[in-house]
Amino acid sequence: MKKGYSNNIHLLLVFLSGGLLCFIFLNITNIQFDSKLNLSDILNILITSLIGIYLGVIIQKQHSSTRFEKEYLISEIKKIIEEISCASVFKNFNDIDFSEAKSKFKEINIDLTNFENTIQESSFFTTHSNSKVRTCFSEFRKSITNLKPNSINKRITPSYTEMTNIHKAYKALRRELFKEIISING
Repeated sequence: MKKGYSNNIHLLLVFLSGGLLCFIFLNITNIQFDSKLNLSDILNILITSLIGIYLGVIIQKQHSSTRFEKEYLISEIKKIIEEISCASVFKNFNDIDFSEAKSKFKEINIDLTNFENTIQESSFFTTHSNSKVRTCFSEFRKSITNLKPNSINKRITPSYTEMTNIHKAYKALRRELFKEIISING
């Protein structure tokens, strides 16, 4: 069954059941109503009904559409966070495979670019700035790729200071990604 056809049947059933309830209520109870109808009463009922329908249908549809867009954008950010958090190359900053790190940074960069393109097409583009995430990502990438790998096994063994800088950049990137989620939800 088509969705529009189904909605029309539901609407018809609501009106019929409302009419049936009114008929039963009037016949069972001994309440008397004035049989005269005022034009102002009819207009009041029509205007109130139209406002109710507008609020119930149009605004709810807009809200649902916006919520879907927010959920999609948030899922894209969560995917990037998960990719950073679950990457084996970033699990242990004491010993980093340089080529694996470069490869993972390329993947994350592609995901960030896709997210930036998606958000530019969304309704959040006017109120949204992704530059802090991009800056934090660049800092995180530089904190690892600017280190010189061992010439034999192409691995990086950072000093304590370098490892501290890597951790700071990593945490700053995650923090900015979570701020993005809050910004979109706001």
